[in-house]
Amino acid sequence: MKQFAFSVYVMLCLVQVFFFASCKKEPKPVTYTGQLFLAKKYPVPLRNKQIEIYQRGAPSAIGINIGSTSSTATGITDGNGYFRLSFTPGETRFFVFSGPNNSPLILGSAIGDTTFPDFSRSSFPDPEYDKSKPIYVAKTIDTVVIKASLISDLNITDTIGVQTNTLNGNFAKEYTRLSGRAGTVVTIDTIYNMLLTHYDCVANKFTNSLYAGRKWTTAWGYNTISSEGILSPYLLTATDETKTEMTFYYKKN
Repeated sequence: MKQFAFSVYVMLCLVQVFFFASCKKEPKPVTYTGQLFLAKKYPVPLRNKQIEIYQRGAPSAIGINIGSTSSTATGITDGNGYFRLSFTPGETRFFVFSGPNNSPLILGSAIGDTTFPDFSRSSFPDPEYDKSKPIYVAKTIDTVVIKASLISDLNITDTIGVQTNTLNGNFAKEYTRLSGRAGTVVTIDTIYNMLLTHYDCVANKFTNSLYAGRKWTTAWGYNTISSEGILSPYLLTATDETKTEMTFYYKKN
């Protein structure tokens, strides 16, 4: 009797396995199309640019989830900035079945693409995505005043580095012979036609990609720029601006 019950139990388990296996859903490709422009104020098409849609994978979780796979689709825009990408989501795997990975997508410059500018749009597509409407990958700010909020004293022998993107390409400069006491704010420079190119489709905001702070040489012999805390403002609206101030936090050690 016990042997019969065990056999029935095994058969039921096998039926469940085959049932769940039959429920496996193969990820289906999704086609994304559109036209990429630099910015609303400068509607220049991104011509012949290598782009990609990327979806992150994830490690296994507690329970029967044994992780998800990443996925990438790559392509290139034409002479007018149009693109067409056929993207197949990765898989989320469970003990006996799998389904499509539902992690957010990122549309941006492909790995290895060296054309200007580098851009990314996380949580793509945004709620207002319309393949017939242009996608502006950057936000412009006509005039940006860069300031340093001093956590420690700034001496004339110290060096401050600033890096960012502008309409003319990468902006990189270092500053010396500036001074100020801890607790004060010092104006470093004014930058024109700044570009912000890292956009969050859910928040509908651009991340401040200004790279500024104390410039110094590491023990391994390479130069680096470091700052304290978070840039202010850290997130900016998608609307082009005429003028704004950006502040980083300076600490010597």
